[in-house]
Amino acid sequence: MRTTVTLEPDVERLLKEEMRRSGTTFRQALNQVIRRALAGNTSTEHRPFKLRPKRLSLRPGLDPALLQHLEEDLEIQSFIEKTRKLSRS
Repeated sequence: MRTTVTLEPDVERLLKEEMRRSGTTFRQALNQVIRRALAGNTSTEHRPFKLRPKRLSLRPGLDPALLQHLEEDLEIQSFIEKTRKLSRS
């Protein structure tokens, strides 16, 4: 069925965003949106998120052993602070 509809600017913008997002034509996007709205189903089908792995490494000059010692020192310091608080109570 062909019909003429006047879209308000914000609705037109949202519909164009839906067309871009879904990769569909104006007609397809409009029909999908109307169907979802009339059916009470507002959820949209999302494409699965793809994570591209990237190899991570330390910057040159950073020693992993030194970082381990720093972590241990911070853990010891935290333990001492907690112990002091408990002994004051």
